[in-house]
Amino acid sequence: MSRTTNNRFHYSLGRLKMLWLSVVLFFLSLQVHAQLSASFSTTTQVTCLKPGEGVVIRFTDETAGGVHTNDWSFGDGTTSKALNPIKTYIAPGVYYVNLTTKNAANDVSAITKQIIIYPAPDVVFTTDVNSGCSPLKVNLTDKTVTPEIKDPTTGVIYKDKIANWQWGFGDGSNTVTAVPATSHTYTLAGNKKVILTLGTESGCKTTAESAGDFIKVADNLVADFFIPPANACQYPVTVQAANFSPTGLTYKWEVTGTGTAVLTNSTDFAPFITFLQAGSYRVTLTITSANGCSDVLNYDYVLPPSRVVSAFIAPDSACDKSTVNFINQSNPDPISQAWYINGVKLATTKDLSHQFPTPGSYLVKLESNFGTCNTSFEKSIRIDPLPVADFIQDQVASCNLPFNVKFISKYSGNTTRLVWNFGDGATLTEQLPFADTVKHLYNRAGIFNVALTAITEKGCFVTMVKNNLISIQPPIILKTNLPDSGCAPLTVRPSVQFNIDALITSWKWSVKDKNGIIIFSSILKNPGNVVLTESGKYDI
Repeated sequence: MSRTTNNRFHYSLGRLKMLWLSVVLFFLSLQVHAQLSASFSTTTQVTCLKPGEGVVIRFTDETAGGVHTNDWSFGDGTTSKALNPIKTYIAPGVYYVNLTTKNAANDVSAITKQIIIYPAPDVVFTTDVNSGCSPLKVNLTDKTVTPEIKDPTTGVIYKDKIANWQWGFGDGSNTVTAVPATSHTYTLAGNKKVILTLGTESGCKTTAESAGDFIKVADNLVADFFIPPANACQYPVTVQAANFSPTGLTYKWEVTGTGTAVLTNSTDFAPFITFLQAGSYRVTLTITSANGCSDVLNYDYVLPPSRVVSAFIAPDSACDKSTVNFINQSNPDPISQAWYINGVKLATTKDLSHQFPTPGSYLVKLESNFGTCNTSFEKSIRIDPLPVADFIQDQVASCNLPFNVKFISKYSGNTTRLVWNFGDGATLTEQLPFADTVKHLYNRAGIFNVALTAITEKGCFVTMVKNNLISIQPPIILKTNLPDSGCAPLTVRPSVQFNIDALITSWKWSVKDKNGIIIFSSILKNPGNVVLTESGKYDI
């Protein structure tokens, strides 16, 4: 019994020793730790943020030293305790990301890394030419402002420099440049859209597209026309150009040469050309499109001398109410001729005298028949309106000298000169601006006509004459019925006729007796009967 008991005791004691040794070894193992060293990596540390998007960055914990906990601070006020967090930044900036680790023994290790997120560049570019003809060379220039951002902690400004420019020209060709400008020549017509992609040092790529018609390229134009042969039996000769150029363009016609030629309208599609004489001419057509494309064609045209000439001479302008003479200068003398004014046939005489009904422009045409051919000649004449002349005066009659009269002109129309004739040999010419009042001093008696002539810049004139307007005459008794004597009682009826009866405005009669007493008075021209009752001398 006792042996058995002892064996069991020794066995249990052995097991206890082994257990104690194991506990000691385990305890020692818990007290030995590797050094804690915080570390992490990121998918990027420098990048850019495009508008409306976010930047997603994955943080990977690479801390050494065994089991630990993580406290992340992402620099924008947000945190995380995840082992490998994913963070989305929604605003550009300079962020300081901190990782603080702690193990079971409360050992702490921390690390901070800088994250720079630039704003994406706002791509802007320009061109020196937006439209033109093929081949069209354009110079494109990037005007993008380099993105930059300021570290709020240190104040340091970081710039995300543009590293390359990728241009797409809209015609299938592309290029990459290391400078912000490039040129390109378009050989195909059409509207072109330009695309520019910028690559920055941070790896950011931003693209901008122009409008679809940013560059408008037009096909080259080709001018083409023909001048038909002219009937050389007459000069002037009028022909119409046959234009085979494209329509809808701007046209400029020119005619030069040894003679004289007149274009009805140098910008018409197919103008009429009048050659006034034989000679060698060059007709030039320049066509231009709305976008500035153009082409020029020269056409040499020769006209032989004419056998006949239809022509007349006449002034370029005349005044209203005047008769204009058109003298036929046709050579040789035509068999017959006809005159037209504004398309209406007026006469078949050799020459034409005509008074035009109203002012305006008229086209006079002479058609001459030479037997083998009919020719014509046209000329425009302008009939200028007449001015209106009139005047008023402050007085017209006087019996005293000198006599000063004020005249005020009343005129209208394009009057540029006034000529006064005062009737006494004196005249006065006024130029613009005219005086408000014209004064004239008459120094001799008489009855005078006064005339005012209004003259326009074209030489048309009208004269207003007022006959017998000014009368300067001292009163003279021409006739009286008063007797020198008679028997009392004597009845007289005073009546006196003066040379200026029409100008007399007041009368005053008085009769004095021999004592000087007024026995009769009247203010009538014909005072009636006066009875002188006593003998003696009376003054009437």
